[in-house]
Amino acid sequence: MGYAEKISHELMGLTPEQQAEVLEFVSHLKEAGGAPLSPLTPEQSLRKNEILTALGGITVNLKDFVFDRTDANARG
Repeated sequence: MGYAEKISHELMGLTPEQQAEVLEFVSHLKEAGGAPLSPLTPEQSLRKNEILTALGGITVNLKDFVFDRTDANARG
C-alpha cells in the first residue's frame, strides 16, 4: 500500500471538517515547495553516489553550533 492509499484510508476516519484541514495542509505544502521530487535519473544517481563516497569520511560535530547571522554577513 502506497502513501496515497494510506492517507486515503486514514481520511475515512476523520470528520469532514478534519478532512478539509488535511486538504488545506496539502495545499500549503505544495505552495511551499513540498511537492514530491521526481526520481533521480541513472546519471543523477551515479553522481550522487560518487559525491557521497567522496564525502564519506567527513564528519562535523554541530552539537554546540550557534548560527549568528551578523557574524556570517560580516564574513561576506
